[in-house]
Amino acid sequence: MQPGLPDISELSPQLQQEWHPDNNALLGGIKVKPGSGRRVTWSCPNCPAGCPHIWKTRRAVCQHNSLAIQAPRQTQCWDQDKNAKTPEQTLAGSNLRAEWKCPICSHEWQAPVARQWDFARNDLTPAQVTSRSGQLVWWENPVRGSWMQKINARTDSRLNPK
Repeated sequence: MQPGLPDISELSPQLQQEWHPDNNALLGGIKVKPGSGRRVTWSCPNCPAGCPHIWKTRRAVCQHNSLAIQAPRQTQCWDQDKNAKTPEQTLAGSNLRAEWKCPICSHEWQAPVARQWDFARNDLTPAQVTSRSGQLVWWENPVRGSWMQKINARTDSRLNPK
C-alpha cells in the first residue's frame, strides 16, 4: 500500500482490477473492505473509457449495458417526448418506470424497462438467466401481446439488429 492512498488489499482480485485509482485517490489512506458500504468508483472492464460504477449499486449506464445496446427492439416503443432520458442513458433491465408508445397505433403505456419479461408463462425469473442465454422464453407487451423468443436474440445487438 502506498502512503496516502486507499488500501484495497482485502478486496477480491477482480475488484482490485476495477478500482478507479484517480477517482478514489481523494479518499486518503483508508482501508476499503468488502461490504463496507463506502461510496467509491470502479472502472467498467467492458468500456474503453472506464465508466464509473458506484459502490452501493455497482450499476451505472455504460456503452455496453444501455437499453439501446442490450434491447434495441424494445426501444422502438420508447416515447422520446415523454421520457427524460434516452435509451442510451437508460440501464437495460432497470426498474425505471418509462413511457412507451407503439409506433404503429400510437397506443401509450407506462411500465418499468424490465417489465417485458412474461412472469406468468416463464418458470424462471430474469435473475436466474443470463443475457447471453440461448434459452427460449416468453415476452409480453400490451400492444404485441405474448411471444416466445430466445433471450440472446433480444439482448445481443448482433442477433437483434435495429
